[in-house]
Amino acid sequence: MIFLGEKSEMVYYFTGLTGVQRPGGVVPGRILSPLDGTAASVRLTDLYGGLYSGVAWTWSGRKSTLDNDPAT
Repeated sequence: MIFLGEKSEMVYYFTGLTGVQRPGGVVPGRILSPLDGTAASVRLTDLYGGLYSGVAWTWSGRKSTLDNDPAT
């Protein structure tokens, strides 16, 4: 993953989550460090049983577009 222009506050990966749980919260040990300040990389495998894996990121001062909490 490469960010052009503005860089995200944090990049992390998730794995083994259901569709409702994804992208989940930040878990220690799953934070990706940009290799050269702009690119982050992780290798993920196919999951079974309807589980998901992927990459997510946060922006400083912005709400995630995947956050569907009606209370916020």
